Amino acid sequence: MVNKEDALRAKGVQAVQKMCQIACLLNAATLYVQPGRINPRGPWLPHPENTDPATVERLVSSLRGIASAAESEGVCLVLEGHVVSPLPTPEKV
Repeated sequence: MVNKEDALRAKGVQAVQKMCQIACLLNAATLYVQPGRINPRGPWLPHPENTDPATVERLVSSLRGIASAAESEGVCLVLEGHVVSPLPTPEKV
């Protein structure tokens, strides 16, 4: 969701859009979405750019691309936050 490379971020968005369809088929009311990562060693490792405004804006952009798929499938997206993610506080989430 936050990858700096547009093509990779687009693949992630497409995957979550497909997951929205699958969630609908499973009659799931929600779909859990991880915000992504900057640290190449793993999604839950600190990185100085995790909370940069540019990272958060990429996340918002990705979620905008997913929101219409979720809405059309009747699935509520649930975002995960964590102290080392782009969403480190309840306020940010």
